Amino acid sequence: MLKKMHKSTLDFINKNIQINANSSSYPVRRQAEEKIISPPAVTPIKLNTVVEHKD
Repeated sequence: MLKKMHKSTLDFINKNIQINANSSSYPVRRQAEEKIISPPAVTPIKLNTVVEHKD
């Protein structure tokens, strides 16, 4: 499959990989913040579903 790909396509992919690697510090930091924020938001939903199952 790689043999059928054009060199320009591979260059484009490699360029994007390098751009993403260089700018990865911001998205990683943002994902960490989302992980910290999301569990409290998820737990009330889990507690509500448990209450519904008991009813």
